[in-house]
Amino acid sequence: MKHAGFRTAAAGVAAVAALGTLSACGGHSTKASANGSSSSGSTTAASPLAALRAAVTNTNQQQSAKVDGTTKTNQMSVTMKGTLDWSQGMSGNMTLKMSGAQASSATAQLGTDGAMQARYTPDAMFVDMGPTMAKSDGGKPWMKYSYDALAKQLGASGDAMKEEFQNNNPTRSVQMLIASGDVKSLGSATVNGVATTHYAGVVDVDKLLGAQPGLDAATVKQLQGQLKSQGIKNDHIDVWVDGHGLLVEKVEKCAMSSGTMNSTAFYTDYGVKVTVTPPPASQTMDVSKMLAQQGKS
Repeated sequence: MKHAGFRTAAAGVAAVAALGTLSACGGHSTKASANGSSSSGSTTAASPLAALRAAVTNTNQQQSAKVDGTTKTNQMSVTMKGTLDWSQGMSGNMTLKMSGAQASSATAQLGTDGAMQARYTPDAMFVDMGPTMAKSDGGKPWMKYSYDALAKQLGASGDAMKEEFQNNNPTRSVQMLIASGDVKSLGSATVNGVATTHYAGVVDVDKLLGAQPGLDAATVKQLQGQLKSQGIKNDHIDVWVDGHGLLVEKVEKCAMSSGTMNSTAFYTDYGVKVTVTPPPASQTMDVSKMLAQQGKS
């Protein structure tokens, strides 16, 4: 790649793509999806907290699901659709579509329409940057984001992103609700034909509770660190849990140091098989090396 601006655009798009799968925080959508899976759990627990603890257990046991969601910030919107497996760190395959000012400036330089494929392994994220990227710098269309490299280059924020990627699964938002200690049941709701129970709460980051059944103090500390690193003081969370104790929909909204963020995610087909094949090294450009080259140019 001959131009620093082009390298910056490629790195920026990959960074934006990362946002699509992070379970940080987000906002409501009226879209819904069917859930055809089963579990031995139930949402008929005696209290909202007990029901959510059961949902964490049941959802974690499924280990994989199809995901369809949207994350919006002041500068961009990222939609995602694909499959995730959280049995041994996060892995998955996603189709991402980005729009908005921040994404548009980068994708325009790369000659894409904002749509791209992403692959996630427990150690790195890979994003197909499109044909323009493939014609530059030896014809490598895939950008690689190593989580270890991110942690090294970005410091505390990189550490938080690494931890988020390697431990991300649908229950993270449910765990935060549990840790808030103040969860309300808003009654029954039908999500695209599926009967669910709607739970909601506001997470005060400074008041997250530890040492609760099903949520240890170490997990609470990690959650606090992730939120504080993004300047989040309060996170508004709504979740919808089906009769099998599985998460069907998750909605979050919060204010960050960089602006507001709203996201919605829908989970279906729990237990789906997920196979991820990293692109070959001959087709891959490492973002950390690319940025190092940019610093020397």
